[in-house]
Amino acid sequence: MKPFSRLIKRLQVRILVPIVLVWVVLGLSLSYFVLGSMSEFVERHIEQGMIWTSKDVATICNQGFDAMLHKGLLDNHRAVTVQKARTLGTLEDYLRQNELGGLVFDQHGALLLDVGGLNVTVQRFALLDGPEHALRKVPADGTTLFTYHLHFEPWQWTIVLLREAGYYSSFRERVAGIYSIAAVILAGSLVLIVLLTEGMVRRPIRDIIDPIKRGEPPGYRGVVEYEFLSQTIAT
Repeated sequence: MKPFSRLIKRLQVRILVPIVLVWVVLGLSLSYFVLGSMSEFVERHIEQGMIWTSKDVATICNQGFDAMLHKGLLDNHRAVTVQKARTLGTLEDYLRQNELGGLVFDQHGALLLDVGGLNVTVQRFALLDGPEHALRKVPADGTTLFTYHLHFEPWQWTIVLLREAGYYSSFRERVAGIYSIAAVILAGSLVLIVLLTEGMVRRPIRDIIDPIKRGEPPGYRGVVEYEFLSQTIAT
């Protein structure tokens, strides 16, 4: 117990302990706020992307419908069928260009379009009554999907946008990498402080005390405050 008591009374220890505690708190705080909020940040990012994408999808559908409306062909079943097929083709091209998956169902739940090759169980999404314009996280066929529903009223289409959670794994890895670098910097700075206290606190004091223990006057030269102390003791 006595060696420990002597240890905690040392000046270097009393300087380092508060610094170490501050560094530990900083490290834990960084871990909590960065890693803890990373999933939330990613989901917000995905949701914003889905919102913009859904607006583009709605625009594509409206353009297809408006083309029939302006031509007065809404009662022409054949022309409407052809226009729907063209619109689905445009949607498919758009989704593929943006690396998104997508499903389009008619009012009876029949699948009209499946983009992405995500091996999704069709019946699952056909029967999934997801809230419109809301991001959902859904497990499906061994993976996790973010889904975003919208409804195109004129043709009674239900459109489900899909994004695999793994798509953002590289982003998560980058954030984790930044955290690792920050942790290394914290650890390195702590080591640097230990070395500085050794050179600027412990060593000068030792250079003063060691001669006194031998019955000799200290002759320290260096830091002004320690030098003054050494000269005062020597006289």
